[in-house]
Amino acid sequence: MLYIEIMSKKQFKLLFILFFFKNRKFSISISGGNFAAVNAMRFATNPGGEHSPRLQILIYPVLQYFDIMLPSYIHKHYQIYPYNIDHTLSIYFNETIDKSIYANKHTTAQQKKHYRKYVDWSLLPSKYRTIYKNPITDDHEGDPNLIEKAKQTLNPDVSPLLVEDEQLAKLPSTYILSVDHDRLRDDAFIYEGRLKRVGVPVTHNHFEHIFHGSLGFLDEPVALDIAREMMADIVKYVKENL
Repeated sequence: MLYIEIMSKKQFKLLFILFFFKNRKFSISISGGNFAAVNAMRFATNPGGEHSPRLQILIYPVLQYFDIMLPSYIHKHYQIYPYNIDHTLSIYFNETIDKSIYANKHTTAQQKKHYRKYVDWSLLPSKYRTIYKNPITDDHEGDPNLIEKAKQTLNPDVSPLLVEDEQLAKLPSTYILSVDHDRLRDDAFIYEGRLKRVGVPVTHNHFEHIFHGSLGFLDEPVALDIAREMMADIVKYVKENL
């Protein structure tokens, strides 16, 4: 799947690359990295037919809604495109998800214990764990009302990181692009670490001092050299791996 937004007759902006199939055909989607990872897992665990993905390419994806207190969520970032989980999930679930989700009030202590293995802080670079070195809410009970409303956050079709290693091992070669000023930064590092651990080839290109949404700045009058560098890196990866 590939989403392309046409900017002009001579220029185009590639916003989300989801899948490249064996027959090198693609379909159009307006979905992002989360939907890409979810559908890649679906194809990998239920193979068949002509649509088997050869690559998975994720651009600063959200991969889990289990731990909203990862260091990248706690740390304040410069944001051009604010990302509000309570608002996003309220739309997804057609429920009112309040801001207490940012304190991991949407899961029980038992659920935190069970799902922690999927969101492993030890896979984060040490420089991101200077203040908070380990999960800080795993022994805290949640809000029963929010737990019920947000129960789908633990579904792998919403949080594709919350699966066993055996399932991750079935995924195709993966490219991940992440940026430093982004709440989703740590998802990328944990996903990378888990994929490598089960033998999935991973290329993770992380850009320091860059903000979420930066890839969108490909064209004048507000064009960024880093956006063009990002796009060139993605194109290079695709050419070398298809």
